[in-house]
Amino acid sequence: MTAPARADVILVGGGVISCATAYFLAKEGLRPLIVEREAIGFGASGAAAGLLSPLADLRGEGPTTELGLVSLPLHRELAQTLPAESGIDYHFAEIPVLRPAFNDEEERDLREAVLCQQALGLDVSWADQDGLLQVDEGLVPEAQGALHSRVEAQVDPYRFVLALTAAVEKMGGAVHYAAAVGLQAKGGRATRVRLADAATLEADNIVLAMGPWTPQAEAWTGLSIPVEPLKGQLMRLQVLQGPLPAAAVFWGKHYLLPKPAGYILAGTTEELVGFDTQPTAEAREAILESALRFMPALEDAVITEHTACLRPLAADQVPIIGPAPGWDRLFIATGHGRKGILHSVATGRIMADLILRGQTDVVEIAPFSPARWGG
Repeated sequence: MTAPARADVILVGGGVISCATAYFLAKEGLRPLIVEREAIGFGASGAAAGLLSPLADLRGEGPTTELGLVSLPLHRELAQTLPAESGIDYHFAEIPVLRPAFNDEEERDLREAVLCQQALGLDVSWADQDGLLQVDEGLVPEAQGALHSRVEAQVDPYRFVLALTAAVEKMGGAVHYAAAVGLQAKGGRATRVRLADAATLEADNIVLAMGPWTPQAEAWTGLSIPVEPLKGQLMRLQVLQGPLPAAAVFWGKHYLLPKPAGYILAGTTEELVGFDTQPTAEAREAILESALRFMPALEDAVITEHTACLRPLAADQVPIIGPAPGWDRLFIATGHGRKGILHSVATGRIMADLILRGQTDVVEIAPFSPARWGG
């Protein structure tokens, strides 16, 4: 596809953050252009589990927790309109979640988390062993109890990214497949994106949302963008007999997530190994061990897929969202770690607000500023 001669906003990167931002810009009448070197949802956005969970790491309030708590109801709102706008059902669904305790220390920690989350008005409770049987008698039989959440939801992440993109294109936006290699500026204002074939694309605003590859733009901008790839592996399991579990299970970094399409996802790992995307036997064993502890009936399940993806992890584990310091009309949105799908809707709204109005009331954005590393 030939790129338009000029766009209102160029978004470098074809992941969920870029596509969500483009969606909200297009909803307000702008013409966004997504520039992607491979394919929409090629990285972690298309390979993630798709759980919309602001609670997994919750022990108190903080900017990342706040972003997740704001983004989840926005996902629910979007699920009422985006399938019709795009023509794509991305399988948004509510999902109860169990976070089991297998010893006294874990139980103390989780009971404290229940109190913290209830204080925020969230629908969570402590389930003892009898309560677990009422949720699903086949889950976590060894657990002393579990935090039982009725807050979370899920999507098919790849279909979600495709839905956002389809809606953008229907509203007048576009996608151009090319590798961005730099910027052109005039008077401190970013005006063009340079491509590998020596062509340039012009825009009034430019957003760098390249996931774990965003630090490549340090050479373009002179700014520090401390993001590294966090490798995560997961497996798709096909259950041969019996129904899917009635809830998801999360314990540490491992999870078991039944999907509406009829399979189970089991994961994950958190590996700082650069840009290595090769699945490993060690991860397979660790993930399966946890999966069987969560649901012993999976002993007869068939592994149909084992994959790995790279999430963009900011150095302080807080997403990077906002104007690039020292530049005019240049913005950065990256570093969401394992929460990219969850955070995408709030981040997209924030970025659209900043581009259109120079401010946002979605959340207090100072903690996410790219300027926190100088510039």
